[in-house]
Amino acid sequence: MNTKESILLYRYLPADSAIKAIEGKAFRVSRLRELNDPFEWVPGLDPVQPQAEDLVKWCMNRFLDEMNNVFGIISFSEEIHDSVLWGHYADSHRGIVFEVDHILNDCLHKVTYSESRPVIDPRWIHDEQCEAKLSATFKGFWHQKSSGWAYEKERRSIAELKDCKTTGGMFFQNIPDDFLNRVILGVRCTTGTSYIRRALDLNGFASVEVVQASQDNKTYKIRC
Repeated sequence: MNTKESILLYRYLPADSAIKAIEGKAFRVSRLRELNDPFEWVPGLDPVQPQAEDLVKWCMNRFLDEMNNVFGIISFSEEIHDSVLWGHYADSHRGIVFEVDHILNDCLHKVTYSESRPVIDPRWIHDEQCEAKLSATFKGFWHQKSSGWAYEKERRSIAELKDCKTTGGMFFQNIPDDFLNRVILGVRCTTGTSYIRRALDLNGFASVEVVQASQDNKTYKIRC
């Protein structure tokens, strides 16, 4: 257990991706342009000025391209018992979840959910502080999403791509020692616990527990 203040979080993956994470001792880092919400890092415009809209959008795309080349994220959830999360992010319950002991620090952001979108004023384009204002707006996207995603209860770990290892055109961040607590197999997972146990033992995770999730008898929750 970490001596610093920490929180238990959960990373949902398909079984094959989870096995690769164990064998590679690393989690894949998602680039900003790979995120599954089309509103990610795309602020609204207010007021809308047709004569400036295209230029502002060009500036925003340029800024996002720059950030996409510098940063990525690893997504975790605070929730493990929600069947919907297992269905959406663990291959319809055929996947695997990592329970991790994540240190609370400046790189870990708790996502907030809102109906309101961050917006920028197109008139900023004529402002000497335009870059600073855009930067402040974009950085808010580390921790803001639509309320429709609230079920995820997401926490985001920010990774600098220069510090990641690369394989096959993708970025990976090493799994720290004592980071993994448990590996939880979905209720429909066909990968045996003995296989996962062996993979963990062979890759330096002998202390990590392996459990199989099950369906609660009285509720729609997942037990693990």
